[in-house]
Amino acid sequence: MTIFLILSLIAAISGISAIIVESRNHVLFHFFKPFTTIILIVIAWAVPSSTPSVYQALVIGGLFASLAGDVFLLFPERYFIVGLGSFLLAHILYIFAFTTGLSDGLRYWVLLPLLIYGIIIYLVLNQGLESLRFPVILYILVILAMVWMAANRALIIGTTGATFVLIGGILFLISDSILAYNKFVRSFAFAQLLILGTYYVAQWFITSSVWF
Repeated sequence: MTIFLILSLIAAISGISAIIVESRNHVLFHFFKPFTTIILIVIAWAVPSSTPSVYQALVIGGLFASLAGDVFLLFPERYFIVGLGSFLLAHILYIFAFTTGLSDGLRYWVLLPLLIYGIIIYLVLNQGLESLRFPVILYILVILAMVWMAANRALIIGTTGATFVLIGGILFLISDSILAYNKFVRSFAFAQLLILGTYYVAQWFITSSVWF
């Protein structure tokens, strides 16, 4: 656990640094933003095990896809749709990860609040989507599916790691909702603080689930 704590501290320092320099120094921001995700990949990889589990491999795959998304979204004017696709892939990999080891029936009642939230966020974003309407709708559906599977994992397996997954999934949804509102509806002060803060904590919880 010592290596887990040390790497988590490094990730926290890097993530906080990214938030601090985001509007002050683009060079440092372009370093710290992906570097934080790289440290999270190392955390997921460093679990003391002779053979990586399927769950661990899928989480690492999701983190690599997220890393690609981090890099592409450093240049949102040119690569927003590619960055969106990268995170779409990350969520799909997380969905597959969260389904591993589930032997009981899925909790379909969890879908109702998630679908209600999805409809609300779409209605809020609708006027500003224009040509990106279909990709954003697809992204909303996939991230809601990811949170649903995270909830199923927490409810069915019930371990600390499974609870971490649910916390991470919800925070990821919050982060992406703020990002979408800031981009498609109205930009506001401290948006990046909220987006990056919830994003890094979400990824840390998902990453840490590999250890618990």
